[in-house]
Amino acid sequence: MTERLLDLVDSEEALCPYLDVPIQHVNPDILRAMGRPLHSESIPQLIEGIRQRSRKITLRTTVMIGFPGETQEQFRELCRFVTETKSHRLGIFSFSPETGTPAAKLKNRIAQEVVENRVKEIMEIQAENSRELNRQLVGKTLPVLVEGLSPETDLLLTGRTATMAPDVDGQVLINKGSAIIGEIAPVLITEAHTHDLVGSILRGDRQNKRPP
Repeated sequence: MTERLLDLVDSEEALCPYLDVPIQHVNPDILRAMGRPLHSESIPQLIEGIRQRSRKITLRTTVMIGFPGETQEQFRELCRFVTETKSHRLGIFSFSPETGTPAAKLKNRIAQEVVENRVKEIMEIQAENSRELNRQLVGKTLPVLVEGLSPETDLLLTGRTATMAPDVDGQVLINKGSAIIGEIAPVLITEAHTHDLVGSILRGDRQNKRPP
Protein backbone atom coordinates (compact mmCIF):
# COMPACT_ATOMS: atom_id res chain seq x y z
CA MET A 1 0.00 0.00 0.00
CA THR A 2 2.12 2.86 -1.32
CA GLU A 3 1.65 6.62 -1.27
CA ARG A 4 1.61 6.48 -5.06
CA LEU A 5 -1.40 4.16 -5.04
CA LEU A 6 -3.23 6.32 -2.52
CA ASP A 7 -2.44 9.43 -4.59
CA LEU A 8 -3.94 7.71 -7.63
CA VAL A 9 -7.17 6.71 -5.87
CA ASP A 10 -7.36 10.18 -4.38
CA SER A 11 -7.01 11.98 -7.71
CA GLU A 12 -8.79 9.80 -10.29
CA GLU A 13 -12.58 10.08 -10.21
CA ALA A 14 -12.81 7.07 -12.55
CA LEU A 15 -11.51 4.85 -9.75
CA CYS A 16 -13.95 3.71 -7.08
CA PRO A 17 -12.86 5.07 -3.69
CA TYR A 18 -12.70 1.56 -2.24
CA LEU A 19 -9.74 -0.36 -0.89
CA ASP A 20 -9.63 -3.97 0.31
CA VAL A 21 -6.71 -4.28 2.73
CA PRO A 22 -6.70 -7.76 4.32
CA ILE A 23 -4.86 -7.53 7.65
CA GLN A 24 -5.86 -10.94 9.18
CA HIS A 25 -4.79 -9.80 12.66
CA VAL A 26 -3.10 -6.95 14.53
CA ASN A 27 -1.05 -8.82 17.10
CA PRO A 28 2.62 -9.06 15.97
CA ASP A 29 3.12 -12.56 17.37
CA ILE A 30 0.09 -13.91 15.51
CA LEU A 31 1.18 -12.18 12.30
CA ARG A 32 4.64 -13.75 12.59
CA ALA A 33 3.08 -17.18 13.15
CA MET A 34 1.01 -16.63 10.01
CA GLY A 35 4.17 -15.82 8.07
CA ARG A 36 2.92 -12.36 7.23
CA PRO A 37 5.57 -9.64 6.86
CA LEU A 38 5.78 -6.93 9.50
CA HIS A 39 6.44 -3.38 8.39
CA SER A 40 7.73 -0.33 10.19
CA GLU A 41 4.37 1.33 9.57
CA SER A 42 1.71 -0.12 11.87
CA ILE A 43 -1.72 -1.10 10.63
CA PRO A 44 -3.44 1.75 12.54
CA GLN A 45 -1.01 4.22 10.94
CA LEU A 46 -1.78 2.82 7.49
CA ILE A 47 -5.52 3.19 8.03
CA GLU A 48 -5.12 6.71 9.38
CA GLY A 49 -3.12 7.59 6.24
CA ILE A 50 -5.97 6.31 4.06
CA ARG A 51 -8.55 8.33 5.99
CA GLN A 52 -6.56 11.55 5.76
CA ARG A 53 -7.04 11.61 1.99
CA SER A 54 -9.36 14.21 0.52
CA ARG A 55 -11.65 11.56 -0.99
CA LYS A 56 -13.64 9.50 1.46
CA ILE A 57 -12.18 6.07 0.78
CA THR A 58 -14.21 3.09 1.92
CA LEU A 59 -12.07 0.49 3.64
CA ARG A 60 -12.71 -3.23 3.61
CA THR A 61 -10.51 -5.66 5.51
CA THR A 62 -10.51 -9.26 6.67
CA VAL A 63 -9.54 -10.89 9.94
CA MET A 64 -8.88 -14.49 10.90
CA ILE A 65 -10.15 -15.81 14.22
CA GLY A 66 -8.76 -18.79 16.11
CA PHE A 67 -5.32 -19.10 14.53
CA PRO A 68 -3.39 -21.73 16.54
CA GLY A 69 -2.02 -20.22 19.73
CA GLU A 70 -4.29 -17.14 19.70
CA THR A 71 -4.75 -16.19 23.35
CA GLN A 72 -7.74 -14.47 24.86
CA GLU A 73 -5.70 -11.29 25.30
CA GLN A 74 -4.60 -11.36 21.66
CA PHE A 75 -8.23 -11.77 20.64
CA ARG A 76 -9.21 -8.85 22.89
CA GLU A 77 -6.54 -6.77 21.13
CA LEU A 78 -8.19 -7.57 17.82
CA CYS A 79 -11.62 -6.66 19.24
CA ARG A 80 -10.32 -3.28 20.38
CA PHE A 81 -8.87 -2.67 16.94
CA VAL A 82 -12.15 -3.50 15.17
CA THR A 83 -14.10 -1.33 17.63
CA GLU A 84 -11.80 1.68 17.29
CA THR A 85 -11.05 1.45 13.57
CA LYS A 86 -14.65 1.08 12.38
CA SER A 87 -13.90 -0.31 8.94
CA HIS A 88 -16.83 0.07 6.56
CA ARG A 89 -16.67 -3.61 5.58
CA LEU A 90 -15.18 -6.58 7.40
CA GLY A 91 -14.74 -10.16 6.30
CA ILE A 92 -14.45 -12.60 9.22
CA PHE A 93 -12.95 -16.06 8.84
CA SER A 94 -12.25 -18.80 11.36
CA PHE A 95 -9.00 -20.73 11.04
CA SER A 96 -9.24 -23.93 9.02
CA PRO A 97 -6.12 -26.09 8.49
CA GLU A 98 -5.31 -26.68 4.84
CA THR A 99 -3.41 -29.85 4.00
CA GLY A 100 0.19 -29.17 3.07
CA THR A 101 0.39 -25.71 4.60
CA PRO A 102 2.77 -24.84 7.46
CA ALA A 103 -0.18 -23.71 9.58
CA ALA A 104 -1.73 -27.17 9.39
CA LYS A 105 1.21 -28.52 11.40
CA LEU A 106 0.88 -26.01 14.22
CA LYS A 107 -0.16 -27.17 17.65
CA ASN A 108 -2.16 -25.26 20.28
CA ARG A 109 -5.37 -25.44 18.24
CA ILE A 110 -8.22 -23.38 19.62
CA ALA A 111 -11.35 -25.29 20.60
CA GLN A 112 -14.08 -24.95 17.98
CA GLU A 113 -16.58 -23.66 20.52
CA VAL A 114 -14.17 -20.90 21.55
CA VAL A 115 -13.56 -19.96 17.92
CA GLU A 116 -17.29 -19.79 17.21
CA ASN A 117 -17.88 -17.55 20.23
CA ARG A 118 -15.05 -15.25 19.16
CA VAL A 119 -16.38 -15.03 15.61
CA LYS A 120 -19.83 -14.15 16.96
CA GLU A 121 -18.39 -11.40 19.17
CA ILE A 122 -16.40 -9.83 16.31
CA MET A 123 -19.47 -10.00 14.06
CA GLU A 124 -21.55 -8.16 16.66
CA ILE A 125 -18.92 -5.43 16.97
CA GLN A 126 -18.76 -4.99 13.21
CA ALA A 127 -22.56 -4.98 12.86
CA GLU A 128 -22.74 -2.00 15.22
CA ASN A 129 -19.93 -0.28 13.29
CA SER A 130 -21.78 -0.83 10.03
CA ARG A 131 -25.08 0.47 11.39
CA GLU A 132 -23.39 3.58 12.75
CA LEU A 133 -21.61 4.34 9.47
CA ASN A 134 -24.75 3.68 7.40
CA ARG A 135 -26.85 5.96 9.63
CA GLN A 136 -24.50 8.80 8.73
CA LEU A 137 -25.66 8.48 5.10
CA VAL A 138 -29.35 9.06 5.82
CA GLY A 139 -30.44 12.34 4.25
CA LYS A 140 -27.62 12.34 1.70
CA THR A 141 -27.99 11.91 -2.05
CA LEU A 142 -25.62 9.32 -3.53
CA PRO A 143 -24.94 8.21 -7.11
CA VAL A 144 -26.21 4.63 -7.39
CA LEU A 145 -25.67 2.17 -10.23
CA VAL A 146 -29.11 0.66 -10.83
CA GLU A 147 -28.81 -3.08 -11.41
CA GLY A 148 -32.42 -4.21 -11.78
CA LEU A 149 -35.39 -5.51 -9.82
CA SER A 150 -34.94 -7.00 -6.39
CA PRO A 151 -35.04 -10.82 -6.48
CA GLU A 152 -37.41 -10.67 -3.50
CA THR A 153 -40.04 -8.30 -4.94
CA ASP A 154 -40.67 -6.44 -8.19
CA LEU A 155 -41.67 -3.39 -6.13
CA LEU A 156 -38.02 -2.56 -5.42
CA LEU A 157 -35.05 -1.74 -7.60
CA THR A 158 -31.58 -2.60 -6.37
CA GLY A 159 -28.29 -0.89 -6.95
CA ARG A 160 -24.83 -0.17 -5.60
CA THR A 161 -22.83 2.88 -4.73
CA ALA A 162 -19.18 3.11 -5.76
CA THR A 163 -18.31 1.85 -2.29
CA MET A 164 -20.25 -1.41 -2.50
CA ALA A 165 -18.51 -4.36 -4.09
CA PRO A 166 -20.81 -6.90 -5.78
CA ASP A 167 -21.62 -10.14 -3.97
CA VAL A 168 -19.73 -9.33 -0.74
CA ASP A 169 -21.20 -5.97 0.36
CA GLY A 170 -24.67 -4.62 0.96
CA GLN A 171 -26.85 -2.87 -1.60
CA VAL A 172 -29.17 0.08 -2.05
CA LEU A 173 -32.86 -0.83 -2.14
CA ILE A 174 -34.80 1.74 -4.15
CA ASN A 175 -38.45 2.01 -3.14
CA LYS A 176 -39.44 5.11 -5.09
CA GLY A 177 -38.69 6.38 -8.60
CA SER A 178 -37.65 4.66 -11.82
CA ALA A 179 -34.44 4.26 -13.77
CA ILE A 180 -32.96 2.27 -16.62
CA ILE A 181 -30.83 -0.72 -15.69
CA GLY A 182 -27.20 0.34 -15.91
CA GLU A 183 -28.00 3.99 -15.21
CA ILE A 184 -26.21 5.84 -12.42
CA ALA A 185 -29.06 7.65 -10.70
CA PRO A 186 -29.15 10.11 -7.77
CA VAL A 187 -30.70 8.36 -4.78
CA LEU A 188 -31.75 10.06 -1.57
CA ILE A 189 -30.97 7.72 1.33
CA THR A 190 -33.95 7.51 3.70
CA GLU A 191 -33.19 4.41 5.80
CA ALA A 192 -30.06 2.65 7.05
CA HIS A 193 -29.74 -0.97 8.07
CA THR A 194 -26.79 -3.10 9.13
CA HIS A 195 -25.72 -3.85 5.57
CA ASP A 196 -28.20 -2.24 3.20
CA LEU A 197 -29.45 1.27 2.50
CA VAL A 198 -32.93 2.30 1.36
CA GLY A 199 -33.67 5.33 -0.75
CA SER A 200 -35.60 7.00 -3.54
CA ILE A 201 -34.49 8.22 -6.94
CA LEU A 202 -34.48 11.99 -7.29
CA ARG A 203 -34.97 13.91 -10.48
CA GLY A 204 -34.57 17.57 -11.34
CA ASP A 205 -34.86 20.14 -8.54
CA ARG A 206 -35.49 17.48 -5.88
CA GLN A 207 -31.88 16.25 -6.05
CA ASN A 208 -30.59 18.81 -3.60
CA LYS A 209 -33.47 18.61 -1.12
CA ARG A 210 -33.58 16.56 2.05
CA PRO A 211 -36.70 14.75 3.25
CA PRO A 212 -39.04 16.72 5.53
